Amino acid sequence: WQWAWWSYQKLDHPDWFFSGESLVSIALCSLATIVWIRQGWQKLHLSRLHPEYFFWVVIPVLAFLAQFPLLPFQSYDFAYRLYLLLFIPGTLAVIYLWQRFSHRREHSSESSDSRLNHIFRGSAAARLVLVSGICALLIIWQVFTLRYVGRKHHVDYARYDAVKNRLEELELPPHALVIAHQGMDYFLCYHSDVDAFHFLPEAKHADRPVFRLVYGLRESHRASLRPVPGPALLRSSSPKPPGLVPTPAINIDDAYVFLRESDWQQFLRGLPEQDRRIYHTWRNPYEARPDYMRRNDRFKSD
Repeated sequence: WQWAWWSYQKLDHPDWFFSGESLVSIALCSLATIVWIRQGWQKLHLSRLHPEYFFWVVIPVLAFLAQFPLLPFQSYDFAYRLYLLLFIPGTLAVIYLWQRFSHRREHSSESSDSRLNHIFRGSAAARLVLVSGICALLIIWQVFTLRYVGRKHHVDYARYDAVKNRLEELELPPHALVIAHQGMDYFLCYHSDVDAFHFLPEAKHADRPVFRLVYGLRESHRASLRPVPGPALLRSSSPKPPGLVPTPAINIDDAYVFLRESDWQQFLRGLPEQDRRIYHTWRNPYEARPDYMRRNDRFKSD
C-alpha cells in the first residue's frame, strides 16, 4: 500500500517530493523494501540460484529502482520512462506466485516458510480466485496511477485546432513564419497554410516576416502587452525601446499569445534574468537548430 500511495503521489503531483510528507513516504517505502529483502534473506537462506531469490530479493530491488524517489516525474523525462519498466518485476512476481499456487509442496511442514505454503495450499478454485484477485488489484493500481498519462501527456488537439483557426483568421502573409513549440509547429504545417518552426529563426528566414506563438505567459507579463487587432500587428514593425513597454500582441486564448518575433526577443531582454529563464523551455523555443540538423538543408540544396 505504501508503494501504491508513493506511485500515486509521484505521478499526480510532480512537485510532491519537495514536501515533508514526501520524505516520510520515501522513508517508509525504502524501509519496507529493506525489511522485505532482509526477511527473505534470513528466513529462506537461499542461494543466488534458487528461484525464490528473485521474488524476495531481486523483484523488490527492481520495483524500488523503477520508482526511484529522487527522480520527479516531468513530461517525457527519464523517470517516467523508468516507471514504465515496472511491468518487468511485476511480471516476474505474478509468474512466481502462479507457480506457487499451481504446485503444492509435499513437505510443507518442514519448510522455513510454512505459513506461505499454508496459504498456497487449497482447492484449485481457491487458488484461482486468489491469483485473479491479485491480478485485478494490480490492474486497478496501474489504471489508477497511470491516469497521469491521459492528462499530462495528452496532446490537446482541440486546442491546437482552435489556435490554427485563430491564426487563419489573421490572414498572415503567405511567406510568414511562426515560431511555435514542437507539436504545434507540425500541426500548423500539416493542417493549414501556416509555416511553423520550433527553433529560433535562421539566416535563411531574414527576408520573411517572423512571428512568435508564446505559451504560458504569466499574467503580470501579459499585462505589459498591448492587445491590437490582427492587421495592426501585421503592420507593426517599428523598433521599440527596451524594457517592459507595451508590446503589440494578440491573445489567442488563455495559454497562447501571438506577436512578432522581434518584439518577443526585445520583451525578453527587458525582463530580469530570473524571469527570462521561465520561458526557456521547449514550450517557447529559445535555441538555434543544432548543426547536425542543418545538414538536411545541404542535402536539399544538392
